Amino acid sequence: MVLITLSLIIVKYFMSTLYLLIPIGLALLVLAIKMLFWAINSGQYDDLDMEGHRILFDDDLDAAKKQAPQTQAKPSSHNETDSTKKNDIKEDNDK
Repeated sequence: MVLITLSLIIVKYFMSTLYLLIPIGLALLVLAIKMLFWAINSGQYDDLDMEGHRILFDDDLDAAKKQAPQTQAKPSSHNETDSTKKNDIKEDNDK
């Protein structure tokens, strides 16, 4: 008799957790299927071979060289002379 009541308590406990876990599992399954169909419809699986080979190509380096030609850096128009630097230092020391 004790064994039967103990088994009923255990079954009730596990059944109550199953009532919670089964809907959560089904919701995750539905979410995964929706994400799969979204990926297929948005073109994520259109060209699987190119993605593996793209890392081997240096197209981005060639395109960068074509778009931005080499230019010389222009000197800054705001050059401080030594005398202005000395004057600034003197003013700081006078304070």
